[in-house]
Amino acid sequence: MGKSGDQFELVTSEYILSELEHTFQKPYFQKYAGVSKINAFMELLHDKAFVTPITVHIQGIATHPEDDVILATAVSAKADYLVTGDGPLLRKVGSVYKKVNLVTPNDFLKRLQQ
Repeated sequence: MGKSGDQFELVTSEYILSELEHTFQKPYFQKYAGVSKINAFMELLHDKAFVTPITVHIQGIATHPEDDVILATAVSAKADYLVTGDGPLLRKVGSVYKKVNLVTPNDFLKRLQQ
């Protein structure tokens, strides 16, 4: 996320959007969130998030190959923060990777309140 004054910009990539759309097709999400809420969320994400091209190749850094693409998205966007609840990713990569701060959602909220 890039900071601009007192606002933050949500950054994503086509890869992340595609993975979300695939995940939301699973019965669990269809049952608990419902198709209309999922569609509204995806529409909002497409409208409000900056979709960055992935220009940096990262391989073998995260615990899972798909998480390398998440890191690549953040690094490509020159993001200040990657907000994640992925404990294994945070433990393996640490709190900073190529100038991107990796933080939990709770830690990010605390930073916003400072």
